[in-house]
Amino acid sequence: MVSTANRHGLMTEDPHQKHDAVTKGAVLPPVMTSLYEELLLKKGELLLTACSGSMAPLIRIGDKVKVKTTSTEAIGFGDIIVYREEEKLVVHRVVAKGEFDRQPFFLQKGDRSSFPFRIPAECVLGKVSEIHKPSRCIRLNSRKGRFLNLLLAVRSYLTCFTQPNLPAKERALLGNRKYQLLHCVFSFLISPLRLRQRLRTKWR
Repeated sequence: MVSTANRHGLMTEDPHQKHDAVTKGAVLPPVMTSLYEELLLKKGELLLTACSGSMAPLIRIGDKVKVKTTSTEAIGFGDIIVYREEEKLVVHRVVAKGEFDRQPFFLQKGDRSSFPFRIPAECVLGKVSEIHKPSRCIRLNSRKGRFLNLLLAVRSYLTCFTQPNLPAKERALLGNRKYQLLHCVFSFLISPLRLRQRLRTKWR
């Protein structure tokens, strides 16, 4: 089992439950994890509470994240995913995507960690769309949220190369992402120009 220090445990929000255990980095019991997973798949979205700081500073202990189910194809570089790992739910960032033995997988890591791990795509339960902090809500699909998330994604991606013991396959996959990374940044920067051009065309 991977230690809580580099894994981000989650618990569902329950207004009748005390959150003392959450702030101490509690791990969900296997039965509860299964129930939460079933509830997420049934409702399509779920509000979860972070009980680890592996995704700080964006997601801190006690912050709530809204998770929505999505397809493997809709998940890409920089997206924050929730997946099942043994008896707990984990929220980490995708830094690369590929195939192994014809099965899709994600290379993911916490923002505070410099070592990425490979997980099968079938383990992913959903993607984080909102982060609820005590004083504000960060919507990752808004322009400001996308910009902040992109900056942190690039930073998280670059820290992977500081690992001298990174396996060759993972290093090659990360290297192949350089062009896609530049394309992602370029697309974000020119998106306002595209929107402005569309508005001009529409109102002519």
